[in-house]
Amino acid sequence: MLVVCSLSGKVSALKKDLKHLFSNQFKAPIFSSPACSSDESTIFIAFVTGDVMKLSTKDFSVQQKITTGGLLYSNLLLYNSKLYLASHDSLLYCFSDSLSEKPEWTSVTSDKVSSSPGIV
Repeated sequence: MLVVCSLSGKVSALKKDLKHLFSNQFKAPIFSSPACSSDESTIFIAFVTGDVMKLSTKDFSVQQKITTGGLLYSNLLLYNSKLYLASHDSLLYCFSDSLSEKPEWTSVTSDKVSSSPGIV
């Protein structure tokens, strides 16, 4: 399944041949690419407003929602059961993939973040 997000807040699932499967409309714009859990049962979506949602891949129903303190434009990174986010407001976040309300850690950078987080 291919998942695409739009500036209008729409999240769509497509078959590999690009035929539409289903979609869900949210109220906030999405600039970032989604991240998928290793078992492919959930995806994580970051909205520009700072909200992060954990959605079921069966129908995009919301399983969990948290709010961060910044604007989210960069892509999400899911690595070793950790979800990494970089906000435009110079904050870096690490959440467990259970998406608890409180991040495992946060860090402040000296400059505005213009890239997605990456593991090297």
